[in-house]
Amino acid sequence: MVIGGPDVVLGLGFLGLEGYAVTSEGEAQQALETVLADLGVALVLLGEDWASVLQESVAAAVSREEGPLIVEIPSLTALQQSSSLHKRVERALGISLER
Repeated sequence: MVIGGPDVVLGLGFLGLEGYAVTSEGEAQQALETVLADLGVALVLLGEDWASVLQESVAAAVSREEGPLIVEIPSLTALQQSSSLHKRVERALGISLER
C-alpha cells in the first residue's frame, strides 16, 4: 500500500500497487489510520514528504509488534534527481520487477 502525493501513487499504481494520494495532513493521517487498521496490509510505502508530517503516528505504529512494515520512499523530486522509480521500488521491496 502506498501513501504519498498523487504523482507517486499514480506511478506506483502503474506497477500494480494500490494507494492513497494525499494532499493535506488530515488526508495523510486518515490514510495511515485506514492502512494500519487493515490486517491484509503487510507493507506501507510512505512518501518522504508525508513521513515527516506523520512522524509521531509512524513512530507509534513502528513501536507495536504487529502491523505492517513502513518504508519511507523518496519524493518525486528526489526520484527525478536520482535513479528511476522502477529501480527505487525494486530496492525498497528487495525484489526484481519484470516489465
